[in-house]
Amino acid sequence: MFVDVTAHVQRSGSGSYTVANVQTATGEDRHAGWGLMVAYESAGDPPRDLTVFDGLQSVTQGTRTLTIPVSNFFNSAISVDGRYRSDKNPDYVNQLGFDAKPIGINGVLANGGRARTSG
Repeated sequence: MFVDVTAHVQRSGSGSYTVANVQTATGEDRHAGWGLMVAYESAGDPPRDLTVFDGLQSVTQGTRTLTIPVSNFFNSAISVDGRYRSDKNPDYVNQLGFDAKPIGINGVLANGGRARTSG
């Protein structure tokens, strides 16, 4: 689920943000979380395209097998240049399945280019 909180953040300004009552099912194998993504514009920079990928896959009893390839790239961490970031609150080492890191694609995908996916 996505919610546009732009107006709220503009009114409230910088600071720490939290949420409550994140809905999930009950049981030992159920987890829920949230993230806040900030997109901004710099007056001197050329326009860019921003895409958010939400890759949630639900696996329940009786569903077919789901294969998700995993490599060390996805490690449930917030890092920059391979270094763990501890300047966050709360400062979990394991981000509960959430990754955030800048990825350089210079020379891989040109401005205005399109990534190809298979499906």
